[in-house]
Amino acid sequence: MTERKTFLALKGFGDFTILLSFLMAQDVRHTLIVRGGLDELARFYLADRHEIIVLKETSGVLGIYDFRRINLRKFIKLYFSLIELRRTIKKIHGPILLDDQSIRNKIAFLGIKKEYLLKNKNIYESYGSFFSCEPTKLRSSPTPDSIAVFPFGSTSSKTAGIREIENILTKNGLSNNNVVVYVHVSDAHRIEEQNQFSVVILKTITEIIEVVMQAETIISVDTFQLHLAELYDKKIIIAGVVNKNFIPNSIKD
Repeated sequence: MTERKTFLALKGFGDFTILLSFLMAQDVRHTLIVRGGLDELARFYLADRHEIIVLKETSGVLGIYDFRRINLRKFIKLYFSLIELRRTIKKIHGPILLDDQSIRNKIAFLGIKKEYLLKNKNIYESYGSFFSCEPTKLRSSPTPDSIAVFPFGSTSSKTAGIREIENILTKNGLSNNNVVVYVHVSDAHRIEEQNQFSVVILKTITEIIEVVMQAETIISVDTFQLHLAELYDKKIIIAGVVNKNFIPNSIKD
């Protein structure tokens, strides 16, 4: 790709990590407009290579993609978020790149020149076709036989209990002695009292990245850690159910 583009990233960390893996393979300097929260991840990998614009009024942006969670207070935040978002986009010359052609994207960005990244259901194949390249693979020096478990996702339904983790370890011939469970500070209350594994509380995105870099095997219910593991070419084990069109390339078969 030789033409500079503007990418809009408003959704989750998993999808954004896939986009990053392709952007790192680009020689052209692109522009990214990202919601708050994604900026730490964007700067970690792309700060010296691409322009990053962070939206200030971020609290309501995700409401575009999950109307079920919107109450009056969140609707007001969404309204002001969309105003800021559209003002930011109108300063951009040329079309913006959206991830898909969902009705929500079409309504939210009505009247704005846009292109779409996803041409089929599989996200890796769509991005590969758009960028005409393979995703970047980064190297790290993991601790031998180390296993990092991320048992909690962005919703309460994304949870791997102690018994499920033990079953996964047994099924894959992995030792309990090499396991560390990593939990974001916002999910600390979800840790089971009878947990027998070592537990480490993480506070930042950078800490999560460092854990993935240092581990040999990643077990997770959340696509963010799964796609980070794919980026660093780790052994990946999915805990729970993940949409087959959004799982890492190395385990899609």
